[in-house]
Amino acid sequence: MRKMLFAVLLFPFLFTNAQDTAKKPAATFPGTAWEEVKDPAASGWDPQKLQELKEFIIDSAHTTGMMVIQHGKVLFSYGDIKEVSYIASCRKSILSMLYGPFVENGKVRLDQSLEQLGINDVGGLLPIERKATILNLLTSRSGVYHVASYQGDEYPIAPNRGTVAPGSLFLYNNWDFNLAGAVFERQTGVGIYTAIDSMLAGPLKMQDWDKSIQHKEGDSTQSEYPAYPMWFSTRDMARIGYLMLRNGQWEGQQVISASWIRTITAPFSSFREIRAYRDADYINFGYGYLWWVWDAPYNQGAYKGAYSAQGYFGQYITVLPALDLVIAHKTNDKYERATSNYFNIVDRLVAANSAYAVAPAAPAQYADKKVTISKMLLENYFGLYQLPFGTNRLLQIAERSDTLRVQQLWSKKEEPLFPVSDSVFSTASGTLLIFSDLHDGKTANLVIKERGSVFSSFRVHPSGVALLAAYTGEYRQPELQTSYRITVKDGQLYASNTLVKEVFPLSETDKDLFRSKQQQFRFHRSGDGKQVTGFSVITKGMKDVRFTRK
Repeated sequence: MRKMLFAVLLFPFLFTNAQDTAKKPAATFPGTAWEEVKDPAASGWDPQKLQELKEFIIDSAHTTGMMVIQHGKVLFSYGDIKEVSYIASCRKSILSMLYGPFVENGKVRLDQSLEQLGINDVGGLLPIERKATILNLLTSRSGVYHVASYQGDEYPIAPNRGTVAPGSLFLYNNWDFNLAGAVFERQTGVGIYTAIDSMLAGPLKMQDWDKSIQHKEGDSTQSEYPAYPMWFSTRDMARIGYLMLRNGQWEGQQVISASWIRTITAPFSSFREIRAYRDADYINFGYGYLWWVWDAPYNQGAYKGAYSAQGYFGQYITVLPALDLVIAHKTNDKYERATSNYFNIVDRLVAANSAYAVAPAAPAQYADKKVTISKMLLENYFGLYQLPFGTNRLLQIAERSDTLRVQQLWSKKEEPLFPVSDSVFSTASGTLLIFSDLHDGKTANLVIKERGSVFSSFRVHPSGVALLAAYTGEYRQPELQTSYRITVKDGQLYASNTLVKEVFPLSETDKDLFRSKQQQFRFHRSGDGKQVTGFSVITKGMKDVRFTRK
């Protein structure tokens, strides 16, 4: 299973200065090979800091190939830039580019719904899910939380099906991305790899592109729509980034329209909206059409107007218009190692430019210093936490010998936790545990970051107060055309979507309050408190959705 990497942006702010408005040299384009910058110092770069950057990459990253292009020439390179390897989720950003000409010539209409396109999937889609549009797919806001054939997304923290209307919530969702690929091929009559071959590889004079090695992957028993993995070299990824930087123009040919480039790299989902749904800071970007976008408050100085394709293991195509610069970065997945500090590399690169040489310190939770936490605060973190991999996957947080410790109850493995801040802890191996609050101020959520993967869990409060049978029955939501049946089995409350037969447990956190994934289910009672009349699905950053008992 491929897990998606959500990197932490360590140095989001750099000072704005004259570099933003300085006249830039005329852009050049590579022919069959890239030309190199002969004197980086003459272009405002500190050669010593560039050397220190190289040493940092060697010592502290798993980078296998990196190129930095400024004004169309190679400023910096490292590793094997010819090696062709898997680019993970960068594939999605390239698909977004391919859509442009077909949207503009009318072959693809972004307002067409899945229902109009005749789209369905294994086990069926809900009526409300079939209202999602192609635009919803490209912006990862379909509201369809069907399992994907090729995972590595935020499915573990997805809302429950039928509780979110299309277009109302951003969730990084491989089902959306995989279907977007299938829709592209269906509506245009052109295969994705064929489109790359003719629309990008040819005009951009790619050096290492090989259509014959490209192939789709996926589990068709889970979903009909496979993923479309891609294999590129670092230097060909740099050509893609440079086409984006030049607003779709290459040697006088408008390969992709400038207006489409602007559209797909503008923040359709803002950073603040994306953060509102999540209880931790593992995403520091807005999202456009399959591109991650630096958004307020991080779009300052060198990062003004910046955007990036991002893929697991350490695959990136980053464009910094303020510096007229492109970064292509690879970590070959065959070594099963990830470069998790890519944005630290980017910050060090930017700091090597004289115009942006001063950068603030890293946030306190990542600083190398001792942190003292009161016992009262530590006690807020004690308890059992349910992981999204089955009901038996429980973590226990407790104090032993004056040390906070985490134990996997299914394996009995136990480790001490070292404080990084008052809410962030690290194991000796570097796994981060990030505690956060629910609406009522009770610490009840835990995000775990381990080797580039992110898992969300919640604290279980088995109060023993609720009479679970009181909640059983069928509940309807007419606007979403969705019904849920609440049942009890083996002392556990379950909810099932009556149309697609999807069943999930509800874990009690308080009287009449239960939790599933990132959502809360609050049951309502009659005036005398005796009868359960319905429930509201509470999704952070969104309006509550109320279901009524039949």
